[in-house]
Amino acid sequence: MLTRSISSRASRATTHIRFASLLLLVLVGTAPPLLAQSDDGFEPGPDDIPDNSLRMKPKFSRPSAGIGLAFGFGLTDLHPDALDPNLGGEFVPTGFDLYFIANGILVGGSWTTFDLYDPGELYNELTLDYGGILLGYDQSLFYGRMSLRLSMMIGGGSLTMVKNRPDITYDPVLNSDGRKVFEKVRDQGFFMFRPAVGLGYSPIDFLQFRTETGFMYPTSDDKIDDIREPFVNLQVVFGPRR
Repeated sequence: MLTRSISSRASRATTHIRFASLLLLVLVGTAPPLLAQSDDGFEPGPDDIPDNSLRMKPKFSRPSAGIGLAFGFGLTDLHPDALDPNLGGEFVPTGFDLYFIANGILVGGSWTTFDLYDPGELYNELTLDYGGILLGYDQSLFYGRMSLRLSMMIGGGSLTMVKNRPDITYDPVLNSDGRKVFEKVRDQGFFMFRPAVGLGYSPIDFLQFRTETGFMYPTSDDKIDDIREPFVNLQVVFGPRR
């Protein structure tokens, strides 16, 4: 019985030695790759996130990138009667932007036209538009679903106002031929600075709904401060983003 007990213990000891040797070989074989991947003296803690998982998931907030083609309309405090008390109706600004964003930096162009509906019978023409270079910074939020933008449009514009003159048209002395007479009461160009801040929402990658608010600040040698007013734009943007 003593011989069998010694033999059994020897067999178990041999098994344990073989298992320990195999485990040691596994540890020795895997140690170099682990040491190569780890930083010097750095031991990851339980709350540390592996670099691979960070690369696979988009950041909550990051600089935007992509191309955008935006169409929209706006609301403004600029009223036609501020230009002439005889004007009626309301201005409806419409326009489009075309831009490129790389690492958050936005570069492109912007164009806006003011359409006047129901100006009244005294005016034959009223055109107001502006456009220029669009610069800004765009930051993506909520994993790219929303974006916050600061922008500045720098360019130029024009204002043309042509008024009917029925008092001369129907005057048999001043206008014996009875032709319609028009008077260009205003025709001027100006520089435009338009700072704005905007917020966008993307239900899908190639579509974004955007709203922005800002201030139109034209400058000119002639009187132009009567169109310095705040505005709100609503836009639909097409283009890939990441």
